[in-house]
Amino acid sequence: KLNANIFYGSSYAKILQNQGMVYPEFSEQVHVIDPFDPDTKQTAPLDVWLSKTKYWPMFEGMDWGITNPTAWLFCKVNPENGNIYFYAEHYQSGLNVDQHSAVVISKRKDEEPVASVADPSVFRKEGGYLSTIADDFLRASKKKICLQPGQAKPKTRAMSIVSSYLLGVNGPRVFFFRGTCPNTITEFGLYMKSDTPDESKNPSETPKKSHDHGMNSLEYVLTYIHDYYAGKKTPFKYGKMTPSLRDQIDAAYEATQRLPLIRKPKGPSIDQYSGYLA
Repeated sequence: KLNANIFYGSSYAKILQNQGMVYPEFSEQVHVIDPFDPDTKQTAPLDVWLSKTKYWPMFEGMDWGITNPTAWLFCKVNPENGNIYFYAEHYQSGLNVDQHSAVVISKRKDEEPVASVADPSVFRKEGGYLSTIADDFLRASKKKICLQPGQAKPKTRAMSIVSSYLLGVNGPRVFFFRGTCPNTITEFGLYMKSDTPDESKNPSETPKKSHDHGMNSLEYVLTYIHDYYAGKKTPFKYGKMTPSLRDQIDAAYEATQRLPLIRKPKGPSIDQYSGYLA
């Protein structure tokens, strides 16, 4: 795990703000808050906040990794003012899909997300495999984790949306409950713009590919939430769909149970299945 004490509460963090931080708008003093009772607005245990926000829309963001950590963020949207509260993270390397699925389902605490927005790479078939990582999550979770592709490009759009939520000027703001997302909070101080000029020899506007797992998850889910409330996204959600589509998902899920778990260059295609996950 990363050590947040290296950067926060020090003058070095302030220097970094002027030396290429992707999100200099982030302030631990502003954006990291204690859980509270939504009725009284007073500080309260996280379980109190969770119990009183069961009707708030819940979203998840995921950045996939094996050697690098998989980062999975959990947040809820206040339906009255649109503010977004991140209350849990799963940040771990070296686990397989079944292990990640078990952790994610546990952290949901019997709540169902509006959408689980994921790294677009998990929807690609590679190396001769017949299914995708998104398919594997659907199988391992018995249809409880149904991923949707996050928007990866243009990167600058995602960065602009996250910046807007951090500033919260005339609009919703994003917050993190203290102690719940330590790795993501730390990455804010490490997530830097590339120092390699672009093709026009202008300063780069894209981040370095380093210390970006929690940041990617954040960008995926906040971009999705932004578009969702703008009416541009319709979440794919098992259990709330037409009967015909439900039948198709059931059939696709059953197909994943019959797939071999080794490479097979030739075999039956399940391309129609991956389309339903998108």
